[in-house]
Amino acid sequence: MGFDLAALNIVDFVAIIVLVVSGGLATLRGMTREIMGLAGWPISIVAARLSAPYLEPLLTDLIRVEGISQALAWGIPFIVVVVLWFAFSSLVSPGLSKAGLGGLDRWLGFLFGLIRGFVIVLVIYASAWSQPRARTIFPGWLQTHRSHRHCGKAPI
Repeated sequence: MGFDLAALNIVDFVAIIVLVVSGGLATLRGMTREIMGLAGWPISIVAARLSAPYLEPLLTDLIRVEGISQALAWGIPFIVVVVLWFAFSSLVSPGLSKAGLGGLDRWLGFLFGLIRGFVIVLVIYASAWSQPRARTIFPGWLQTHRSHRHCGKAPI
């Protein structure tokens, strides 16, 4: 069974580009930064949720517009924790290179990037095909792309 590049259409090429870009960026950053970056978002959300009730009364005294003070009570701690987490992960990741694990970190980062790219493609695919009239409104070339066979078999 051979691989025919001419059988691919624009949807397949977009999926390939997403996989390559995600894998390439993750290779440059390494697995440690990717995982720590991923962990930073929920940590920042939890920090904002825990600190917002304490900040909101202080900000309401300074800013009379209720919606803005509430948004800032969530936004300020979120941004502060994201920046601090980014700085922390930037300090931890070079330590792996000094320990001789830089190559392994980049290789695992590439694998993580491929998995992330596949999940991105799968989410876009599932969003498009979960529409009630997807089979009738999508043109034929959009229904016959080669990645349709693989995405359709993935557990969503």
